[in-house]
Amino acid sequence: MRIVTRSRRKYNYSPLTNKITLWENNSLCEDIFNVSYIETFDYSFDKISMFTIEITQQCNLRCKYCIYSGDYDNRRSHNEQSFPSDAIPSLINFIASHADKSAPVITVCFYGGEALLQKDKIQKIISELYSLSFIFEFTISSNGVLLSEETIDWICSLPNLKVTITIDGDKLIHDANRVFPSGKGSFDIVMKNLKWFKDMYPQEYDNRVQFLSTVDSILRLHDLSIFWEQNPILSNHRPVHISSIIPNFPKGEVSDKTSFLKNQLVIYEEALTLYLKGEENILTDELKRLIGIIEHREFFELPKQQRFITCCHNTYSCFITSSGQLYVCEKFNEEFSVGTLENGFDKNALIRINQTFTQRKNSHCSKCWAKRLCRICATNLNHSTTEFEWFCNRERQKIQLALKYYCEIRDSRI
Repeated sequence: MRIVTRSRRKYNYSPLTNKITLWENNSLCEDIFNVSYIETFDYSFDKISMFTIEITQQCNLRCKYCIYSGDYDNRRSHNEQSFPSDAIPSLINFIASHADKSAPVITVCFYGGEALLQKDKIQKIISELYSLSFIFEFTISSNGVLLSEETIDWICSLPNLKVTITIDGDKLIHDANRVFPSGKGSFDIVMKNLKWFKDMYPQEYDNRVQFLSTVDSILRLHDLSIFWEQNPILSNHRPVHISSIIPNFPKGEVSDKTSFLKNQLVIYEEALTLYLKGEENILTDELKRLIGIIEHREFFELPKQQRFITCCHNTYSCFITSSGQLYVCEKFNEEFSVGTLENGFDKNALIRINQTFTQRKNSHCSKCWAKRLCRICATNLNHSTTEFEWFCNRERQKIQLALKYYCEIRDSRI
């Protein structure tokens, strides 16, 4: 892969070595690498450091892009189901048996739906987990609507408890998607609650509140960054993660390659200019996340038969649904359950996922120049082959941009 920077310096990225060098010839590496998962791997289920608990499938909002809206294939819809109270002892025993005893901290995330609809059950689970000989950190995923004064008092009364709230932008942008069943937007209520939190518990607010954002186009990042920096409630708490809306393929909600790359270049060019000036904001955060794909790569030459380890070999995380099904993470569709709370992990289910993922990688990835940097994981088995190819194209474009801006920053330091 050839990269040309603003200064017209030319670089070459080699998938064989994972190295970036000055361009010396016009040849590209076309070596074919097949992958194989490790069949003799000793699957271990006692090294989990993150547990995500689906405390409820009920939600008080009806966000238009939510994968649980009922519009997405192979995904549940919002309903009244919640984690049963009589299953809490089994949950505590499961965590005690599978948590990584060598981990400095075990993270437990409460997930929905809207997790705060089941505040009493969250309280019960946290109280029970405190009796175990682990250091826990707890996170509640919330839309922020139920952050009443009473709930904020409760959050601040518990050690090591944080709340993660999604804000998509200013009132116009946020309320375009994050709405009540009536269609009314949620922005005003959420911001009122956050202001009360910040005013009454300023230190706790700084330590306990973190934000996510979802954008329908990367072009939104420009306005999102301006809004965030100008809002006194948010300005010192930039989002820890910004997501794109998951395409709804049956509805044809996909963008073409040309417009995607064009929009990405618009934002990352602006971000690079700000970064080189030493500024820090949402745009430069996203640029740093992008070049992190390159900065964290490993340097070794691939053998012709590459053996690889997935999250289904090393189960460091576990998603526990309100019905007691186990998944490696919450991103898997319902068909990829790997066990139950009652019976534990099903090793054969994990092996089947690895085998299927290996077959797909060998079918699509063996000749791809981006295979060493690709972040597509086994959760992409949620999608058909055609949909998988769309994600492949999108990931290659993202990696191409990561290489470009990594080299641009490298150039700026010469």
